[in-house]
Amino acid sequence: MDWNSVPSGPAWEDRELNDPALWGHPGQEWARAHGVLWQHGLRAGRAFPADTRALDCLTGWWSPQTGQRERGIGFFDAAELARDPTPTQVPVPDGRLRRAIDRILVNAAWKNAIVPGSYHLRISVTIQP
Repeated sequence: MDWNSVPSGPAWEDRELNDPALWGHPGQEWARAHGVLWQHGLRAGRAFPADTRALDCLTGWWSPQTGQRERGIGFFDAAELARDPTPTQVPVPDGRLRRAIDRILVNAAWKNAIVPGSYHLRISVTIQP
């Protein structure tokens, strides 16, 4: 699925949200704004945290203390199981890697069947001339 967000954890840090160069295009703010966990008050105007709530609910949130996910509802991220933080993204013309927002989630029965490095998600369409 295309989640338009990332899960929590060091492998999925959304570097685009706080890169001033990427916010400097008038009329293009929408391209990053949907991934921000918006907060009001004293936090407004500081670094934007990524909104990881949806995926964290399903797969568990990343605990820096334990180095693993905790308290998910039984789903696992195939890219994380395959140990590949950029499975579906190709570099854009400026050379940076884009956010990995396309994910395959699996249940516990599939969890141990994922082969490291094997996660690829591609969609293609051929149109008639």
